[in-house]
Amino acid sequence: MVTNKRVPKRFNLGDCYVIQFWYGKERLCRFIQPTRKGFNFLDLNTHKCILRYHLYPSKYPEHISNNWFWVSEHMRVKVYINN
Repeated sequence: MVTNKRVPKRFNLGDCYVIQFWYGKERLCRFIQPTRKGFNFLDLNTHKCILRYHLYPSKYPEHISNNWFWVSEHMRVKVYINN
């Protein structure tokens, strides 16, 4: 049985990130809130959400602010800095 471990990561709404999965190329994405409680990454080239399911804020007591999310360990995330 294959398990998909999840790790907590901090994302800020509206910020751009470079997302790469273990099987694909890097994508430039913006962190958006398409539904009232769900969050996703919008690919800036195709204007489509890249995740099949929405992310929801972590409810752990250590993650007081609402910008902590549990994501797959196979997803590499880097903050995009536009110079």
